[in-house]
Amino acid sequence: MEDVFQNGVTPKQAKHGKNMYVIEASVEYFISIVITGAYLAKIATTIGMSQAMIGILSSFVSLGYVFQIFALLLAGKRRVKRTVTVLHMINQLAFALLYLVPFVPVPDTLKHVFFILFLLAGYILSNFIGAPKLSWYMTFVSANERGRFTAKKEIWSLMGGMVFSYIVSFVIDHFEATGQINNAFIVSAIAIFLLAVVHTLVLIYTPDIEIPGSEKKEPLFTTLKKVFANKRIWKVLVVQIIYNIISCTVLGFFGAYTTSSLENFGLGLSMTFISIVSAVGAVVRSLASRPMGRFADKYSFKTSTAFCYSLFAVALIAAAFMTPKYGMVFYTVYVVIQSVAMAGMNSGIINLLYEEVEPEQRMSAYAVQQFVAGFVGFLSTFPAAAFVASVQATETGTLLGLYAQQWLCIWGALLAVVLVLYVTFVLKKKKIKK
Repeated sequence: MEDVFQNGVTPKQAKHGKNMYVIEASVEYFISIVITGAYLAKIATTIGMSQAMIGILSSFVSLGYVFQIFALLLAGKRRVKRTVTVLHMINQLAFALLYLVPFVPVPDTLKHVFFILFLLAGYILSNFIGAPKLSWYMTFVSANERGRFTAKKEIWSLMGGMVFSYIVSFVIDHFEATGQINNAFIVSAIAIFLLAVVHTLVLIYTPDIEIPGSEKKEPLFTTLKKVFANKRIWKVLVVQIIYNIISCTVLGFFGAYTTSSLENFGLGLSMTFISIVSAVGAVVRSLASRPMGRFADKYSFKTSTAFCYSLFAVALIAAAFMTPKYGMVFYTVYVVIQSVAMAGMNSGIINLLYEEVEPEQRMSAYAVQQFVAGFVGFLSTFPAAAFVASVQATETGTLLGLYAQQWLCIWGALLAVVLVLYVTFVLKKKKIKK
């Protein structure tokens, strides 16, 4: 008779579930590549959107987090496989339709509306099922292997993403050079659709197990009250809020800045170059993931997170030197350093929560954390967009000799330093068992 692994999960189910999790995360990552950053900026620019507007659209990732609060409606649902599978199919179809917007025979204004609607719908649905899906898949992972498993999962995603990103970038650059950019969008839409099919099959073949939760379903208001009353959740929430502000006010404006022409106050980097640098970053992040995971398992995620945010601050300082003349050099430096930081930052937010919160509250706490931080992050985008627009409206497109995005990088670096100090002095280190 098989031994019970955890929460009624057998060792066989745990092994199969973790393998499916690795594949699921990789495929979802491939889809995210072509609907964020430079790729999102390329479609948006093609249909006539400004850099300021593209920056706001990039923050839809953060706005989507707001809708994770509705995941609390599933807080009493112990089996979430069917719900997650169906809604993921719909959200990924919405992402595929983004690449077909340029073909809609309507004025640019309406194209902008369709683009925003598809992007927002995709993120709303994705985030609605984000917390329950995380709880479902993390049930297959034991507490003492979270760091190492997260590293393994990221390595597979990054290695596959490196190849996928290069292929998509090459296709876009090739068709753009021949004046057939619309063909590139068709290929991208087909690619997302095929990936969505694979992703659905992975979800279907993942074991349908119960996730941790309360024995009885509580009213939404009661659940919210318990979560907001938990001081530990609030301590971790501050970290997510500050990071989301950096992500929305700084990183959200990188895509348009790197791909826009020099005449439009951009760096003029090609999609192929960006994908090559991204590939280098993926290799660096993969090499750093396992050591970072072991470090976190041994010394706590608080210690590793503080270290990673320190590196993030250095990366943003390097990014502040990105200009048309030195853009290729400092963009590469930024990506490499940030990749090392992301080896621990990505999993740090989730695992900080898992270190602080009891199993039955984790899904609800994660949903509330994403809701609050997402909303604050999205709101912070508007003053940043206004700043970018005002600087680009000047005769030189600069402020005191620096482009708007350079100033945003300086702002982001200062916030990253605040994060390091907060994690170091406010979040107490977890006591390690000898």
